[in-house]
Amino acid sequence: MSARKWIRERIKASAELMALVAGGVYDGVAPKGSPYPNIDMTCVSMLQTENAFADRLRDRELWRIRYIDKSISAAKADSAGEIIQSLFHKVHDEANDIIASTFEQSRQFTQVEDGETYQIYIIDIRVETR
Repeated sequence: MSARKWIRERIKASAELMALVAGGVYDGVAPKGSPYPNIDMTCVSMLQTENAFADRLRDRELWRIRYIDKSISAAKADSAGEIIQSLFHKVHDEANDIIASTFEQSRQFTQVEDGETYQIYIIDIRVETR
């Protein structure tokens, strides 16, 4: 299974997280006009590991997951960020060809755009696949 599909399915399988998401889960950036809060996910980088014979052994991908809420309060964004971190830190899923998944870093900030206040929680995870 690809890292993209595995991440999306793992997010959607969390009832606790999906209770905080009214707008859905998107690859890349959520379409304009999408309801809030929502989650988007983007592959930031990918490295392939090969052996001496150029056989592809694994992919090592860095993924950025963003929880975005149109709100003055950061409470829901903080909760969502903690859940996302717990879903992907120190995970091994042999059945789906996930060698390892680890939490790398997170940031939370408030952004004001066109008079609207947004709470944004960004989580970076590293996923190694076969």
